[in-house]
Amino acid sequence: MKSVAGTYAILFKGQILGLKTTFFENGKVTHHRIGVAESTFKIVGKEIHHKVGPYEIDVYVKKLNGDLIAIAEIDKDGKRKELSKGNQFLWEKIK
Repeated sequence: MKSVAGTYAILFKGQILGLKTTFFENGKVTHHRIGVAESTFKIVGKEIHHKVGPYEIDVYVKKLNGDLIAIAEIDKDGKRKELSKGNQFLWEKIK
């Protein structure tokens, strides 16, 4: 995987649901909701590991069209929990 750089949003019927997230080439991520927050990510094989809190990591895979799907979570002890299809969510690339 070469890059995930871009801006993503969870969309429902074409409307952004609260949060836009931008991934940058340098591994930084900004989240735009009420203010701006920052986090980091790294590419691990075919997965994107996005550090969403001091200890938690969301795991995404990139679809052919560039969108990201959350497939798992990794907790503070490094334990990975796969998300069922019903709990997976899609980040659509909007820029």
